[in-house]
Amino acid sequence: MATAAVLDDLRVRARAIESVRAAFGRGVARLGGPFDAALPWGGLPHRALHEVSGLAATSAAAAFGRRFLGRGGVLIWCRNARLVGELGELDDAGFARFGLEPARVVVVRAEDDAEVVAAFEAALRCRGVACAVAEVGRLDLAASRRLQRVVEAGSGAGLILRPEPDPSPNAALTRWRAEPLPAAAGIFWRLVLWGGRGAAPGVWAVRWDEPTLSFAPAIPAADAALGEGRAVSAAGTAAG
Repeated sequence: MATAAVLDDLRVRARAIESVRAAFGRGVARLGGPFDAALPWGGLPHRALHEVSGLAATSAAAAFGRRFLGRGGVLIWCRNARLVGELGELDDAGFARFGLEPARVVVVRAEDDAEVVAAFEAALRCRGVACAVAEVGRLDLAASRRLQRVVEAGSGAGLILRPEPDPSPNAALTRWRAEPLPAAAGIFWRLVLWGGRGAAPGVWAVRWDEPTLSFAPAIPAADAALGEGRAVSAAGTAAG
């Protein structure tokens, strides 16, 4: 009964956005300088599953989600009541830092993994959804393959959000781990691309650039160059 109620609520909300033109169904979501050149697709492809885990997974998923909304559509976030304590609360102020306006975000509250996956699958079938997020503890290979077929037939992207990385295989195109980086101000992560298909593993220290709503290097290029110059100078002094 609970799952039926969740799906009925989602269908009601979906009807209000079905008229949105799905101009985001092809190509990739550009992430920003640190990633686009390193990823073989030049960004994160639409019509694919991507997984994000780790202590900073929620904020990283919000950032990825915002990039998928770059060409229109809405974000549907399927919350798991059993994982709220691990993944943290969501609020409008937090979404606002990622440029996610309330009118473009639909939060669906579910009781467990099964309800989340059912709502997530329904969201991926909605034409006006640029990105759907599913908070899950576990996702087996068969279920992930079914969801990948659904997202390929649609036009948006799917983000699997989980507290801990799971080495078990699934159909996600990319698999990320996000950890917070200490900083005086702003949103900083250590993002690890540790699995997936078609992309080499990598590690990036990045920040969320709020004015451009994109990822940027944690240390600006000019500061990094200055730091390298100081290091060379110090080494030369020591050698002398």
